[in-house]
Amino acid sequence: MSQKLYRIVTGPSVNPEQLFYFNSLEHGDKKTMTRPSELLLAGSSANVLHAVRKHGGDGLLVGFVSAHDTLLVDVMLREALKTANMAFEPLHVLDGTNIAVIQIDENGHSPIILCQTHKVLPHKVSGAEADIDMLSLDKDAYGVATGIRPGQEFFAIRLFERILPGRRILNFNKGLGSSEHMHEVIRGADMVVVNELELQKIGLTPNEVHRIGPKVVIVTEAEKGGVVSVGGSKERFEAVTFEGSCTSNTGAGDWFLGTLVWWLEKNALTVHDLNLLRLKEGVSLAAKVAGKKITMPGGANGPSISEL
Repeated sequence: MSQKLYRIVTGPSVNPEQLFYFNSLEHGDKKTMTRPSELLLAGSSANVLHAVRKHGGDGLLVGFVSAHDTLLVDVMLREALKTANMAFEPLHVLDGTNIAVIQIDENGHSPIILCQTHKVLPHKVSGAEADIDMLSLDKDAYGVATGIRPGQEFFAIRLFERILPGRRILNFNKGLGSSEHMHEVIRGADMVVVNELELQKIGLTPNEVHRIGPKVVIVTEAEKGGVVSVGGSKERFEAVTFEGSCTSNTGAGDWFLGTLVWWLEKNALTVHDLNLLRLKEGVSLAAKVAGKKITMPGGANGPSISEL
C-alpha cells in the first residue's frame, strides 16, 4: 500500500478501454482503420479521477480486478495504468477483469461494441475489506464510490466507514435496486449523484433518497440538464452544449461527478456546507465539463477547465 495520504479516493469501477478509429462508410466504402487504436484506463471510477487530475487535482483509484490476473485483459489493464500514471490499489475480487471496446468513425460517433463486466467472488470479499481498511487516506479525504451494483455494496459501506461525514459521495448502478443492502449503501452517503434512469430503476424519488440519509441528491438528465436537491429544496440546472459532434454520452456523468468532487476539494467544502445557491456553482461548472466531454470519444478522454 502507498504511504502517501490521498485527499480523494474513488473506486471500484476500472477497466482497460480500447478505442478503434474507422472510416464512416457513408458511401459504401470498405471499413478500414484511419489511425492507430488507443488503449486507455477507464471505468466510471477511473473516469472520475481522470477529471479530477485534468483540473489539477489528484487522488487514489481503488479498483476491482481479476482474482487470477493471468489473462490478456489483465495485461491490457497494466499497460493502461502505465499510460495513465495514476495511483492505483487493486482489489483482486472479480472472476475476470472488466473491459470496454469502442468503435469511433470519422464523424466522431463512438458506440460501445463490447462492454464486459464480471462478478465479485464472495470468498474474496473479506480480504478486500481488509485492504480498504489499510488505504492511506488523509483525515479529511473525500470518498467517492461509483457504479455500485449488487455484490459490490461492501466497497461503498467499508469506504464510507473510513470517511468523515460530509465527504461521502455515491453513484450507483441501476441494478442496485435488487440488492437487500441498497438502503445501507445509500444511508452511508452524504451526496448521491445519479442519472434519471438509474434513479428510476431502483424505484426511489429524490425525496425518498433524502429520507434514507443523504443531504444532497443530484439527478442528471442528459440534454435536459438535471435537478439539484438539498434537503428537499430543489432547483433545475441546464445542460451546456458546445460546437462539435456529439460522439456519445459515455463518460459524461463520470466527468460531471469528477468535476464536482474536484470543486468541493479545491474550495475545502463538505456536503454540510452546501445550500442550493453554493452547490449550483459547482454543478454549473460540472455541466459545462460534461457538455464538452460528449464531443470527445471514449470515457477516459475529457476537457480541462481551460478548454471550456
